[in-house]
Amino acid sequence: MDDELRLKGHGWIVHRLAAVPTPAGRTLLASGDTEGTVRLWDPTTGEAVARPLTLDETVVQSLAALRLASGTQALVTSAPRGIALWDPARLGDGPPLRHFAAPHALALAVVPATAGRPESLVTADAQQVRVIDPNTGSVLFRCKQPEGRRGHVGAGVHRLTGVRITDRTAGFAAIRYGGAVELWYPRARGRGWAMRQLDPGRRARGAMEYFTGLRDEPRLALGSVRGIEVWDLRTGRLMLDGDFAHGPCTALAAVPLARRTVLAAAFGTDRDAGVQLWDPEAGRELGPVLNRPGPAFGRTSWGGVAVHAVVALAGSDGAMRVASAGNDGTVRVSPAMSGLTPSKEGRKPSREGRRPSRDGR
Repeated sequence: MDDELRLKGHGWIVHRLAAVPTPAGRTLLASGDTEGTVRLWDPTTGEAVARPLTLDETVVQSLAALRLASGTQALVTSAPRGIALWDPARLGDGPPLRHFAAPHALALAVVPATAGRPESLVTADAQQVRVIDPNTGSVLFRCKQPEGRRGHVGAGVHRLTGVRITDRTAGFAAIRYGGAVELWYPRARGRGWAMRQLDPGRRARGAMEYFTGLRDEPRLALGSVRGIEVWDLRTGRLMLDGDFAHGPCTALAAVPLARRTVLAAAFGTDRDAGVQLWDPEAGRELGPVLNRPGPAFGRTSWGGVAVHAVVALAGSDGAMRVASAGNDGTVRVSPAMSGLTPSKEGRKPSREGRRPSRDGR
């Protein structure tokens, strides 16, 4: 088994990561920091593969990878002045492929393609949530954020992830301040969008990930202070409420393996932090803790979180790896995934079963 890679080059906290497929079949790793710098890496060798991109803004708010209708793979960045699409092969050299006016979009995600729709972008800022066609910039769906009292964040959406519910239906899941979780998707025959509200048993902290179950069921994992919940997106029912020994869960990523998909769960504060693989079917930890971070920049804690982002990567050697980043400014890439077994600290789920969503479905 190879050793953990430590990718250095950022000058401050790294809090955004994205896996970026290439036409050649490689998957690159994009990382963004709180000083507006984006870097692109080969996660198998740890080498930089492009010049750093400086957004000339205060922070990289979001990163994502998107395939345009033309087949071009783009890296999407969100910063205070708007959203930009970049050619990964020319990152740091020249202007973006496209730029959309979406100031202060604190959350961004890619809505998966379906049999009838290409990939799209969903963004959330202080005023609205929008689904945008990245090929034209047109708005496909929009809803207003609720107004909060002065000096309060209110109940606005602050986290997003794209989900595919069926072969012909894809939308997004949203977490609001206060912990409410919503599932949005287009109605049949173009009759607008529908919303289904999930009812988490524990307050959702913002860690959220879409994945597919053993029989290709659409699932949504939600992280909280003390556990991880797994929801069935077709029925709106809770499938598993599992204790997470490390907690709190700060980020989640789906890791597709040969026979199953596991979750990479980032956890903890500066005193005890890392990434733990977690089985969403059995509700238990797998293997040792990965990617433990070093000392943080500046203060001993930034927002009480040491690991801000985690992503799964398919290497050029065909093996899956997990990358994470946080307060120490270093991007860590785990050894290749193999021989996963339950860890000694693994816990069984605290509660299994089905709970209907609030609309009774």
